[in-house]
Amino acid sequence: MLKEYFTLDENLLELYADWSNRDGFFRQTCGDFVGIRMLNQDLTENIFSFLCSSNNNIARISGMIDKMCKEYGTLICTLDSDGNLVGDCEKGRSNRTGAKNGLKTAANGLDKGHAKSCPAVTKFFAFPSIDALARPAVEAKLRQLGFGYRAKFIQKSAEYIIQGGGESWLERLGGKSYEEAREELQRLPGIGAKVLESTLLE
Repeated sequence: MLKEYFTLDENLLELYADWSNRDGFFRQTCGDFVGIRMLNQDLTENIFSFLCSSNNNIARISGMIDKMCKEYGTLICTLDSDGNLVGDCEKGRSNRTGAKNGLKTAANGLDKGHAKSCPAVTKFFAFPSIDALARPAVEAKLRQLGFGYRAKFIQKSAEYIIQGGGESWLERLGGKSYEEAREELQRLPGIGAKVLESTLLE
């Protein structure tokens, strides 16, 4: 899964040469950032993560995604500070067929059942399904969690995708040309120029 996610089958030197030919700024700076890759990110995770990025910084975006996964994702497992499993490990899967399990960490906390033996634990959650994010109550809950105006965009975008066929909408989007996909994505609430182009890089 990690090999596919990080596109490790791609020739990085060839990609660097191609990107350098296309972008002068990348050509000047690529030597300072060895190992840059394009992620083969799940489309659902890609769209809704970038919806969180509007007028935001990386630390806050990461925190918002963690909160969203903790609230609406499936618990995959809990690890202690040494990386050992704590309690039962669940195979967290989103309801989407063939979706990758995006591992998102919730904030470190204290597990009452293991407080003495494992004072510091980290819970890992799968990225939420579109169905989970489309529920009407999601907007209000995300606002409580500090998402601000982005809460409405997330819920309404999920609702739009569900109305368009859910998984089939995503599959059709993945098969479209750049221009067609751009036109379709613009119909999602909260998709501005930055979020649009960032999503299309996926």
